[in-house]
Amino acid sequence: MKKIFSILLLTFSLTVTDLMAASVDGMWFFYKIETKGSVDEPLVETEFTKDGLIRMMSMDFGTYKHNKSKNTLVISSKKKSFAGTYNITFSNKKMILKNKKSTLYFEEYNLQKISDDNKLSKLVGTWNKQDKKGTYTYKFTLPNLYTCVYNGMEMSETTKGDWIFNPQEKTLTVLSMSNPLRGKSILKSVSKSEFVILTQEGEVSATKQVEFKIEKLNFTYEDLPEEPTYEFPQEWNIYSMQLFLSTLKSVDYKVTKSYSEVMVHTHIRSQLEVNRDKNKITILNFKLVDGKIAEQFSKKIKDDRFNNANNDFFPEEELYPFRRLASQKVTVAAGIFQCSVYEGMNGEDKIKLWMIEDMPGIYAKVISQKTGPYGEMEYTVRELEKIHKR
Repeated sequence: MKKIFSILLLTFSLTVTDLMAASVDGMWFFYKIETKGSVDEPLVETEFTKDGLIRMMSMDFGTYKHNKSKNTLVISSKKKSFAGTYNITFSNKKMILKNKKSTLYFEEYNLQKISDDNKLSKLVGTWNKQDKKGTYTYKFTLPNLYTCVYNGMEMSETTKGDWIFNPQEKTLTVLSMSNPLRGKSILKSVSKSEFVILTQEGEVSATKQVEFKIEKLNFTYEDLPEEPTYEFPQEWNIYSMQLFLSTLKSVDYKVTKSYSEVMVHTHIRSQLEVNRDKNKITILNFKLVDGKIAEQFSKKIKDDRFNNANNDFFPEEELYPFRRLASQKVTVAAGIFQCSVYEGMNGEDKIKLWMIEDMPGIYAKVISQKTGPYGEMEYTVRELEKIHKR
């Protein structure tokens, strides 16, 4: 009898403690809704503010009133299926709202626990997936920030949200707008180099991106001379350039660009056409997908009369003001090259160039840096990856 009484007393104490500790206001994870004949998974971060507002994904969704004496919650919302009066149950850090129409399930949004669980996933870092349509870059950071950058043929798009890993279920939940990993999925495998995730739409795999170190351009307009010295490699004239480029078919570059603090890698090919009778050089730039030409995105021409005739930096844009820093060796994927290094301005953009001294018309490396419309740094680096000879 004493044992039964002790169990009842313990159960009562835990229930009272749970109810006393429970509070509607705060951050919750809205993970399931049951209605007659159907189950849905909203999978959305939800905040019940102390002043009675309900926010989902940081957007106002409705209002609420908590009647503690009756243990009910009255929700007002433009979404009629969500509005109504609910009975509240708090259990094991979960909040369940129930009425005759539906049952809503919320779980406490504990950021420290989420961070600890996310660390166990081994997903922290940046991952790339390239297909015929373009490149997806996924970035997972602690405690729970998720960023997806899509860089396609005709558009680029960045989405941000939260991510939650459940180590017991091996599931990944991504709370964000439309992207391939949105919603709840299964983490099938993850290694130092690749992950495989099973989503409702199918299998998604991506490879780990090597950490990229940004070489910031710290010079200012005032650091550059008003009258720069036009000192260029002897071979960089249109006649030597024509002679050399006529021996090449094309060159490939790896392009790394920052999108919302995510570094995205793409590849381009510059096809070279030389008409020596007209002293004309034409460069056609294409995007590459899986090593194959996908789409032309720009064209550059140099001749001795009209097009870039006096641009000593061709095929790059002309810089002013600028300065020559040094002659130095630089190592890129295509090899080691002796380069003349310049830095200068192209409008508001800061530019740094590595001009290969004995390969007129070919740059080993180009960095472009500017300040975006919201004060963020926009950064692009292009590095020579492969040279295709005729």
